[in-house]
Amino acid sequence: MTASRSSLISASFVGMLVAFAATPSAANDQYGRPDYAPPIWTGLYVGAHLGYGWSRAEASGFGLQVGVEAHDNGSVGGIQIGYNWQRGGYVFGIEADYDLFSDLNFGTIRGRFGFLANHVLVYGTAGLAFADSGPDNVVGLVIGAGAEMPVWRNMTIGLEALYYNFEEQSGTVNTGFGTIHYSADVDTFVIRGRLNYHFN
Repeated sequence: MTASRSSLISASFVGMLVAFAATPSAANDQYGRPDYAPPIWTGLYVGAHLGYGWSRAEASGFGLQVGVEAHDNGSVGGIQIGYNWQRGGYVFGIEADYDLFSDLNFGTIRGRFGFLANHVLVYGTAGLAFADSGPDNVVGLVIGAGAEMPVWRNMTIGLEALYYNFEEQSGTVNTGFGTIHYSADVDTFVIRGRLNYHFN
């Protein structure tokens, strides 16, 4: 009787240990995150992006009656940092990014607002853009949209499209024939992939 009771207690204890050890894995969601963890969209995140950009520059002046248009394109890539707040099925936040691999060395400070559709964040974004253009820094506006989804634990991937409209630049050039006035306007369109790590 004593041996049976001891065996029963031992079996119960072992069963409790097995159940306790199995609980964390059983409570994980499909992305490997515990169900008790805060929503992945709330909090600080950092990441990197890589994509392709198209630029169009239009210059006028120099004694010309019509503008001169030039096109350029190439790879872009850099880093981003941001902070999100999730309220129910909606997510809003702020993000700053900087492109390290483009000729313009441009960046943005943007607000983001979106909604969740089957764990995918679909959002719009808008804010200020800046670029290092030769001796001067130029500023402008940027608007865009994107989608982002969790893939594993605190990692998300996404695709984003942005349109940059920089302010018109004007100036003068002194030559042997006198002073020439000019103005230039630059627009840029970028499509890029994103990878973010969320600290929550």
